Amino acid sequence: MNVPIPVFFLFSFLVVFLFYYRPPVLFFLYPVAVMVLPTFRGMVGMPVYLFDALAIPMLIIVFRRGARGAWPRGVFPWPKAIVFLLVVFGTIIPIFRYGFYPEILWIAFHAYLALIFLYVGSAFVTSPDLKSHAAFFTWGIIVALGMLAVIATLERGSPSLSALFNGIYHRDTAADSATLNSDPNGDFHAEMTSERASAGFGSANNLAELVLLAAAWVWFVKGGRLGLIAWAFALLAIFDTVSRQALVGAVVILLGYGLLRGGRVTMQTISGLAITPVVLPLLFLVPQLDSWTERLGRLQNGVDEANVSARLVEGPERLFALIDQRVDVLALGVGMNVHKLAAKGIDVGILDSGFASNAFLLALYFFGIVGFLIFVAYWLACIWASLQLPRSMMAKAFPLAIASAFLFFVDNAGLVTEASMALFGLVAGSIFAHQGLVIQQRRQLKAGVVYPVRQAVDA
Repeated sequence: MNVPIPVFFLFSFLVVFLFYYRPPVLFFLYPVAVMVLPTFRGMVGMPVYLFDALAIPMLIIVFRRGARGAWPRGVFPWPKAIVFLLVVFGTIIPIFRYGFYPEILWIAFHAYLALIFLYVGSAFVTSPDLKSHAAFFTWGIIVALGMLAVIATLERGSPSLSALFNGIYHRDTAADSATLNSDPNGDFHAEMTSERASAGFGSANNLAELVLLAAAWVWFVKGGRLGLIAWAFALLAIFDTVSRQALVGAVVILLGYGLLRGGRVTMQTISGLAITPVVLPLLFLVPQLDSWTERLGRLQNGVDEANVSARLVEGPERLFALIDQRVDVLALGVGMNVHKLAAKGIDVGILDSGFASNAFLLALYFFGIVGFLIFVAYWLACIWASLQLPRSMMAKAFPLAIASAFLFFVDNAGLVTEASMALFGLVAGSIFAHQGLVIQQRRQLKAGVVYPVRQAVDA
């Protein structure tokens, strides 16, 4: 949705005011903007999304206040690896390949503002100067989850309300094929989103993945009743998306935590979710379970099922067919979101034909073999880092890392949707930060000085 220019400038003025006088409020607004208002933007020569306008001053604050040891010593500098990919394979090589276009710089910078939340997730854990900012950010996620749960519940089962939300979110993006596969203002899309809620993301899986990562992060860094409320909102939204991959991710996290901590904790978690007062009234609005039964039943078709085939067969076939014709793609990639360049009329030849619904293969497509290897190593390192934590933290971190790597594998949102990119980074950054604290504690033990490992964000 294109925000009127006067409104966008008023919003920008508010952001500048908050940056100087109320910085923590920016951290509250960002999750709401990126999760609830992902399509709201100001068209000022190029699209500037509201969450981008918030991310820039946020990152300035994080780099300024959290710079002292924000990325832990002893942990591979993954943020620098991400920046390397964006600069070399996302900017320099595409400029030599396609020519200089401002869109190339903007696409890379736009991606940086989301992927660098890997650093933000670490800074929230390691920097005392960001304690209040992290607390505001956590509450922003809770509010955003609640709003998305309500929107998803209203969309599900109501084509008229789905059409209303589609009109709000997508009325200015009907021609954006990267966002939607059909006219967002049409009856077909309204009917589709009434069967599987998608809010402002154009994809039910993207919405489900987003709320799962957000709730799991709050649960990991905060826990307690706030974590249970986050889970309650997320599970309600996931139910309305009928997303099988999000269901698998949620089961991996909660069941993995229960197995690692003991059955008693599992029952406490389940009972805590059941009695959460916020979710009980909303459950009466949940439609029938027929759509879940139907979608889960389709899995018996294996790779012949449409969505499974798209991820495991059709997407890889497209990419490898492109590589067969242009072997340089394997070494250099095609650049970040090359389809957006093609949509602007920039001549990219056949290089926009290799898109795959798998973020690991997208890393290969965008950044070449170097990008693919970096992201594989990144998630393997995250899983390994989770195993290095104290048992009580490892019980949450390990299944969370496994589920995050799984979701990164089964969908493309990890390198396409800014909200998901930011939350993947937030989760991984928090796990890497705790690994760094463990490494620091071990070094202190050797030196004869012992400090307890801090337990995440005090929200």
